[in-house]
Amino acid sequence: MADEQIQDDVTKNIRVAKMEDICEEIEEKYENKIKEIKAEIEEMKPIDDSRLSEELTRVISRFQTYITRKEEEKMTLARIEKKKDDIHGELYGKYKKNSQVRFDSKGEVDEWINRDPKWLKIITHYENQKIICQYYQGIIDFLIQKQWCIKYKIDIVKNNLGLN
Repeated sequence: MADEQIQDDVTKNIRVAKMEDICEEIEEKYENKIKEIKAEIEEMKPIDDSRLSEELTRVISRFQTYITRKEEEKMTLARIEKKKDDIHGELYGKYKKNSQVRFDSKGEVDEWINRDPKWLKIITHYENQKIICQYYQGIIDFLIQKQWCIKYKIDIVKNNLGLN
């Protein structure tokens, strides 16, 4: 009996370590993606006053690029969300109906689901993908503000030259 308990503990520890490695791998992938996005944002920040019309064209082009990227990421998020729902249903069936342990409430089943490595992996993907979508929305908001700043600067230049 003690040997079985030790074997169960070892197996559990191996599973937990493997799950931690998988989650770290997922986190690293998303962190790298966020670093790339941050670098792109830094490149966009300065406005060259001597080339305002070119700057405006560049902002509009980037705006379209980031809208496309955001929509692609939202589609990925929707796929992950569907997979997450499928996995939750599968695990619910596994723990509620096929388990030797009988649970009194949905909350107890959810506790077991929340500990399952398969669930932890999909939740990690889902949460990180949401962050990426929010990041792209932030970039789009920034580009809209930058566009207005450039237009305002163009108006000031026109005013100073007496073109209005």
